[in-house]
Amino acid sequence: MPKDTFFNLSDDKKNRILSIVIDEFACNDYKNVSISRIVKDASIAKGSFYQYFEDKKDLYQYLIHKISEKKLEYLSRYMAQSDGIDFFEFLKSLLIASIVFSKDNPKFSKIAERLIKGDDAIKKDVLGQSELDGVTLYESLLKQGVQEGKLNKNIDIRITAIMIASMGSAVIEYVMNHNEDGDYKTYVPYIDQVIEVLKRGIQV
Repeated sequence: MPKDTFFNLSDDKKNRILSIVIDEFACNDYKNVSISRIVKDASIAKGSFYQYFEDKKDLYQYLIHKISEKKLEYLSRYMAQSDGIDFFEFLKSLLIASIVFSKDNPKFSKIAERLIKGDDAIKKDVLGQSELDGVTLYESLLKQGVQEGKLNKNIDIRITAIMIASMGSAVIEYVMNHNEDGDYKTYVPYIDQVIEVLKRGIQV
């Protein structure tokens, strides 16, 4: 996480630096992100950067943290509570929230996509035990569905969770590339098709 010297900056300066950092990470994968470009575009000395952050990984972790916080706002806004509701309805709400987040925050979405699809060693180093792609969440929901007798007890929980995460990422990417309408209701038919496929495979 950033040092106190970064948090002590004025909001304008912090936001200007973050805006440049977001652009750099959105346009480049982690290995090609350049601290030299960032400090040049931000008009700060390289020494100042290291007064704000330990290194590039520290900066990246902070950025991913900011993205996760922002996405959580969308999940809270669009998702129904998971307790007591149908697994597939919950999944639908989750996908809608993720699509709206990606539409509203294309640079954040691109950075997250680069991380998820990028080098596994970098992903593990940056994320630690957390999983930005939602596999852990899906595993928990699937286990709950099986225990309640609503999902097929013979499914492999881990494999199914990975499959759902991959399908979710694919439908989000498809919508981002093929649907310019900002109204989330126009995304629902894509999501319904994905959920119908899943129902045929794992529902009791």
